[in-house]
Amino acid sequence: MLQVKEDYDSAEPSPNSVAAMNLFRLARMLAREDLRERGAKVLRLFGKSLEESPFTVPAMVAALDFSHYGEVEIVLAGSKDDAGFQTLATAVRSRYLPHAVLLHADGGAGQAFLATRNEALGAMNPVNGQAAATSAATGSASLP
Repeated sequence: MLQVKEDYDSAEPSPNSVAAMNLFRLARMLAREDLRERGAKVLRLFGKSLEESPFTVPAMVAALDFSHYGEVEIVLAGSKDDAGFQTLATAVRSRYLPHAVLLHADGGAGQAFLATRNEALGAMNPVNGQAAATSAATGSASLP
């Protein structure tokens, strides 16, 4: 049986484009090279489309771009219900940050889980009871 791997991004991005971006974002959040490599493998599978007709695969081009430059991590610490946290979140979300991964440090189970892989997230806490934000850029990502 022939299995076709869809790459065309029409009104909705193709599943492969979404998968590639998700793999790169998860790799960044969890510091997992195996996930980054899996995302790079998706891009290599569709390399011909990326090279010859990138306008037909814009979501995959975005994943490729993120794989090269997705080095910014923004961590917001505090309770989602806190007015200060909402102000910080609104400020971050009001900007176009295609190369950033946004994480929430609320002191809960999610933060504890991510902290096992991401030291910066584990160290983030509100400052003097007030919501806080930090941003970090890593070194150059290796190219797929």
